Amino acid sequence: MLIDINFKSIYNSVMNYADPNTIKNINEAALKEFTEKGFKDASLRSIAKEAGVTTGAFYSYYKSKGELFESIVGEHARHLMELFEPKSSDDYKDYGKSRIIELTLYTYRNFKIMKLLVGGSIASEYENLFHDLTNLVVSGLMPHVQNLSEDYMHALISGIFASYKELVIHDAPRCKAGTNMSLLWDFYEAGWNKVLTK
Repeated sequence: MLIDINFKSIYNSVMNYADPNTIKNINEAALKEFTEKGFKDASLRSIAKEAGVTTGAFYSYYKSKGELFESIVGEHARHLMELFEPKSSDDYKDYGKSRIIELTLYTYRNFKIMKLLVGGSIASEYENLFHDLTNLVVSGLMPHVQNLSEDYMHALISGIFASYKELVIHDAPRCKAGTNMSLLWDFYEAGWNKVLTK
């Protein structure tokens, strides 16, 4: 008598079983590895060894290094995209300052992850995150500026993000980062007041 075995169903049942402790161990090992080496040079073999699982067992939890990275940083990256999404209720004279302040506060509540996004995401799907954030801010401001090209606006906004990233990369203390980002925006604000429509 032939026994009809549904191997796909069995495989899916096994794959859907996820031991929370193993996932926690893998994610902690991955954060350490990604932080030390960046996404590009991080080794799945090293992550699995640190987590106490075989490489084969690792693939029962994550399909790839990219999926693992996404599980660690994805939620935070999406939060930033939502934060800088232009809204119809925005006061465009303060479009950036309130968001930059929130970005700084969020960064120091989630510093390890944010530092990873800032300096360790090369070759991942989040490599261009801050370029994308810059484009969001530019798209929000362009309808409200006079006599400035989109390229020039992009240069101005990317400069603000570049300053922010320097603070994170160099582990600036929270109070120093907050003060510096606030001063930086005040520096730009005089220019905004010239070009933003009343």
